[in-house]
Amino acid sequence: MSFKIDYPALYYTADADSLAGQQRFVRATRLRLFALFAAAVGGAGSLSAGSLDLFGLLGLVSFVVALGTSTYLQTTDPERRWYDGRTATEFVKTLTWRYVAGGEPFPPGTAADRSFRTQLTDGVDLEKLPAPREDAPTRQITDRMREIRDGSFAERRQAYRDGRIEDQRGWHARKAEANERLKNTFTAVAIALEFAGVVGAAVKAFGVLDIDLLGVFSAAAAGLAAWMQARSYADNQRAYARTAHQLGLKVDELDSVTEDDWPRFVDETENAISTEHTQWRATRGLGAPRQRGTTSPSEP
Repeated sequence: MSFKIDYPALYYTADADSLAGQQRFVRATRLRLFALFAAAVGGAGSLSAGSLDLFGLLGLVSFVVALGTSTYLQTTDPERRWYDGRTATEFVKTLTWRYVAGGEPFPPGTAADRSFRTQLTDGVDLEKLPAPREDAPTRQITDRMREIRDGSFAERRQAYRDGRIEDQRGWHARKAEANERLKNTFTAVAIALEFAGVVGAAVKAFGVLDIDLLGVFSAAAAGLAAWMQARSYADNQRAYARTAHQLGLKVDELDSVTEDDWPRFVDETENAISTEHTQWRATRGLGAPRQRGTTSPSEP
């Protein structure tokens, strides 16, 4: 189902920065783990070429690469850039949909533009975003946002169904399925590596080969476990699936919601969507994201 909405300019800056941070973190983490595995291979045996031990050289180069990537991750912290960027994009998205749909704290009939801009500024940590390009867009309330907000209740309800609830329900369902598949795949590989470690230990114990295959496969299994922890496949799968189910319930309720009860419905739906992101941050040891401007006036 196709639906077009133009988000505020801050959204695209934060989204691009988050994606860049994620890509750099994933690539550096993957390279570091591969380097540590290669170092374990280098320490497993010996192969001389003149006065040079090729396995030892492999271990040396691999440890240098691992040290370099560790230093890069510590000094540039692309993981934090990824998390901060996603926090900003999720905040802008939920605030935007509250505004265009006429949900709390921007019910229809209120002068919401100034409040939207103020809460957008309060809710996004601008110091954590990269400097904008000179030609970057600056509009925070787009024509498309105004068009949806100025529509009738039936039009806003349909737009919210197609552009927000169904879009997010499908996205979360696909992410849940992908994380389930990856979790099962990597778990199977980890079991295979552990079995290979048993074989490697037996081969060395009975003197068939004088190569430390046990160390190699142990390093591979440890690296795979570290990768699965970094990607949090199991936790993500559960969070995505739960949100997809919650949004399915909201779709079922949508047609029975009256115009008077609409701001409350939008508020509940946005809170359900935001729950996944809050839990995503919690699994990474981060606090709750800033939520100023996204609660209803009746809340403390």
